[in-house]
Amino acid sequence: MTKLIAIDDGHGSETPGKRSDVIPELGRQVKENEFNKEFAKYLEIELKRCGFRTIQLAPTDYDTPLRARTDLANRAKADLLINGHFNAITGKFATSKAEGFSAHVHSKTGQAAKFANIALKNLSGGTPQKNRGLVQQNLHMTRESHMPAVLFEFGFMDNLREARLMLNVAFQKECAQEVAKAVCEYYGVSYVPESKPVAKYAPKPVHSAAAPKREESVQILTGGLNADSVKIIAEFFIAKKWWGQLQFEAPGNPRMLSGGLDPKMKTEYEAWLNERN
Repeated sequence: MTKLIAIDDGHGSETPGKRSDVIPELGRQVKENEFNKEFAKYLEIELKRCGFRTIQLAPTDYDTPLRARTDLANRAKADLLINGHFNAITGKFATSKAEGFSAHVHSKTGQAAKFANIALKNLSGGTPQKNRGLVQQNLHMTRESHMPAVLFEFGFMDNLREARLMLNVAFQKECAQEVAKAVCEYYGVSYVPESKPVAKYAPKPVHSAAAPKREESVQILTGGLNADSVKIIAEFFIAKKWWGQLQFEAPGNPRMLSGGLDPKMKTEYEAWLNERN
């Protein structure tokens, strides 16, 4: 049976304290959930394209209790749990020197650690960041899950350079792609890249038999004409439903370039022009 991957997007949108310092060019803080939920969304797209089944453990912006998340993953009998986060130390750009990504597991031995190390290798090939490596930590999400579970920290919210990445769609997709590639490698499945969009065929417009083709229409070179005269010529073309292109040349009388006009149209235009003169 196709493997089921549980995806958890970390904290809710209103979880206290889970946000960056104020980013100068934005004039506001960025909530951790603004990155987490996009990562979770793109990871699901990546995994489904590669043939995996997925389940989102916290699909809304509500701060779903941790117990509810792990209970759902356990009931669904997920094969692997992936948790996406952004880290912080002091919460202030001025006082924090931390940087980089890390993978957090309950034990440094076992399948969770094996998958985490594959993911760290893939993450190292993306946006230049410090690889903080594998971290053994007593966390609810990795401790209470009945399947291999890894919590990823993709950067630090109190590092200005990395905080700026949180709303960067290319970075969000990159993290999702690198973790998806790790899932594929872990299970021995070929990664399926996103296909490039195929340009849709657009048929050429069919001209009505009653209307002249553009290349068969008259072209006028005008010289020494005032605006009223040009307007009169334009109105003549509109009345005849002819295509017309007005260009301006050195002073002189307006003249016609036949441009493939049929004799009847050419005669009619010349007669009208002579009447005007």
